Amino acid sequence: MHDTDTPTCVFIIDDHPSVRQGYKMMAEATERYTVVGLAESTEEAKSLLPSLATEGKAPSIIIVDINLKGQSGIDFVRELRRENDDGPACIVISMSIRAETIMDALAAGARGYLGKDQDDVSVIRVLDAVTRGDYGLVGSVLEAFVVGSVHLFEARVGLERSRYESLTPREKEVFRLLAMDREHDVIAIALDLSPKTIDNLRSSILSKLGVHDRLDLYRYAMKIGLIEE
Repeated sequence: MHDTDTPTCVFIIDDHPSVRQGYKMMAEATERYTVVGLAESTEEAKSLLPSLATEGKAPSIIIVDINLKGQSGIDFVRELRRENDDGPACIVISMSIRAETIMDALAAGARGYLGKDQDDVSVIRVLDAVTRGDYGLVGSVLEAFVVGSVHLFEARVGLERSRYESLTPREKEVFRLLAMDREHDVIAIALDLSPKTIDNLRSSILSKLGVHDRLDLYRYAMKIGLIEE
């Protein structure tokens, strides 16, 4: 991302002067980072960034607060990514450490997230991760993100599996074998049933699951973790 002998340029956007100065001191204390600009709003940042680029001081990383007057930090990140996907990497900072907010920031294009109560060690770890091209999530932020992701996954899979649970035990047997790409006659022999019965069970399975063909059935089985690729 940059020459390791040259400090990485950082720009900080926050409407509290003490917060801006705090992050500046933490970043520059390592001597691996130099803060090239400070702004209290995204509007001010937009007015300063072009001249920094002209001077050869374009930031590689922008630290931006979520809650700002005017445009929010997340909307700023989203706009930046839309205009230039190869632009500076963004780290969002917030008082909130909620999984939904973290996911919203990352979905907008942020590469890191910091809670304002995280210490200087966490701040530098996030800066270092983002400088390497990795995602920067540490400590309580990482924990909130993982727990939130697990809950979302459980909710999604639980909703999907509810259709599967509507199948009878026999339909579940046939469904698994169909998902494993077994032919009807092979399934019939394996379960000691007639091919006609397998056809009827297949139709019932497709109807209950809301899928249309074997490919959809296979994808559904993958989604609920019944089979693996």
